[in-house]
Amino acid sequence: MLLRGQDVHHFRFRARTASLCRGPGNIPRPRRPAPLAIAAVPALRGARGSRALRRVRDAAGEVYARAWYPLCFTAVTDQGKPHHLDLCGVAVVFWHDGEAWRAARDACPHRGVRLSEGRLNERSLQCPYHGWAFDGAGRCVSIPQAEKEKASSARKGACLRMLPTEERQGLLFAWAAPLYGDAAPPDLGLLEELAHEEILGTEGVKYVDYSRDLPMDLPILMENVLDPAHLPFTHHGTISQRERASSVPIQTTSSFNGFTGERSTSPGGGLAFFAPNHVWALTQRPESFRDWNLVYGTPLAEDSCRVFVRVVFEVSKVPMPLRLVFQYAFSDQLPAFFTHLSNHRVLEDDNVFLHYQGKSMKSEELPTYTPSTSDAAVLAYRDWLRRNGTCVRAGSGTVPGGMLTRAQLVERLRSHTEHCASCSQALALARGAQAPAEAAVLLGLLGAALDGHAAFAFAASLGFALRLAARSLEEKLTVGEYPPPRNS
Repeated sequence: MLLRGQDVHHFRFRARTASLCRGPGNIPRPRRPAPLAIAAVPALRGARGSRALRRVRDAAGEVYARAWYPLCFTAVTDQGKPHHLDLCGVAVVFWHDGEAWRAARDACPHRGVRLSEGRLNERSLQCPYHGWAFDGAGRCVSIPQAEKEKASSARKGACLRMLPTEERQGLLFAWAAPLYGDAAPPDLGLLEELAHEEILGTEGVKYVDYSRDLPMDLPILMENVLDPAHLPFTHHGTISQRERASSVPIQTTSSFNGFTGERSTSPGGGLAFFAPNHVWALTQRPESFRDWNLVYGTPLAEDSCRVFVRVVFEVSKVPMPLRLVFQYAFSDQLPAFFTHLSNHRVLEDDNVFLHYQGKSMKSEELPTYTPSTSDAAVLAYRDWLRRNGTCVRAGSGTVPGGMLTRAQLVERLRSHTEHCASCSQALALARGAQAPAEAAVLLGLLGAALDGHAAFAFAASLGFALRLAARSLEEKLTVGEYPPPRNS
């Protein structure tokens, strides 16, 4: 996964963690890591359930509960329908009510049916089972089966369990505390830090967005994006080359809610970890352009998370003529699904072995050997995990946690296309074009046989080419390739 680093001098961090244990050179001491196990809150009710939730929050330092998690990039999310997400192991529905994005537990208070299987009707979220409808505040506004004289009182007892949501820079965040039974109010100061308006608002800066569901837990993802040394080997043939491999010394410094790191390489840069789920990184080229990668991880069900990547370039300072390429690539003229297809290839470089790594590290405490300062950020993150706990969820989720096949690990339809409006539209277009293209081939061949005119043969050839292109696009939007370029 592509990350580059970030200048760490201009950001403040909110109090969450203690100082890191350090060895010589101010680098975290290498230790044998604890297995990256997942703790799920038991599905208990009443006093016993409350005690279980309190124990989990205490063990995790409340850091996973009192956090903002991205749900979607709003520019590529369909406002015309509700959407489902297993946020921290709990089923959540989010939708746009005509004024703002809303989120709630994905369960109708009537019979527990998923509201995300319903529809939006006159700004209300309508249950697919009996048509109960809810407004943006979670209030029930319609119970079709209620007697008229009892309708008002019946609706008062049928409210949704809402989650605070905020949209920043085109990214929709949800405050997870209610899922854990935590009454802590939303921390808007923390949210502003995560939005990085000071970067995205810089003159000449442009960015592209990408999200995907990954078959790994949050700690595996965070380690991966904190590790720039893997790029030349893992991503050989996509965004890097093995010949570029070298030492990547990183000097880490603890901050209030994570740590920062400075990279003593050429070009230079740095990175920062915002607990529990965000990493940013910068590459700084003297007297030239900068580029950032902003990466967020949202825990889903067991052994899965959704990654949100925002690739940011200081396009105005890119040398000509390369600047013209970047201006087009980062413009609205290029449909988002084109860049998403490129991003898929990069993510799939890691997907297979990271999934298996996560399974191995959960099943047994494997010893690791990390003698290089290139691993400093990974070691700092593991120290953070020891103090704060691994990926604690509020529920167990709905996705089975078994070992996946390679084909499942490079699947694109469910992991991305279905929740990306741009890619969904492209898929519908690709599928819809195939039947007319086939008809054009048949009619062209028939006309050529009966008439012999070259125009019919040309029409058949054009239809055949269109059929191939549409089928190829459909395949690229639904499934990736294996093996990756580095092994080809």
